[in-house]
Amino acid sequence: RVRVREPGPTVFHTPKMGGEGLCLGGLEGTVLGFANDDGAGGKTTANPPVQVQFQHEVERKGEIHAVNFVAHLQERELEML
Repeated sequence: RVRVREPGPTVFHTPKMGGEGLCLGGLEGTVLGFANDDGAGGKTTANPPVQVQFQHEVERKGEIHAVNFVAHLQERELEML
């Protein structure tokens, strides 16, 4: 488990948010893997390397929605729990 350091990055690809940004600062998630590891030490993508899955509840238009999404983050943006 990891927590995103404050101030966290804002993502705009979150389901149920209608294009509104969601600040990840303080949210906790699970590391799924490392996107840039091709097994031979080579870089395979331009995305930040750490894939983190979040399960979070957001309020939008007076309703609570459970959202599940994956974000790619830098190691410096995370703290281990």
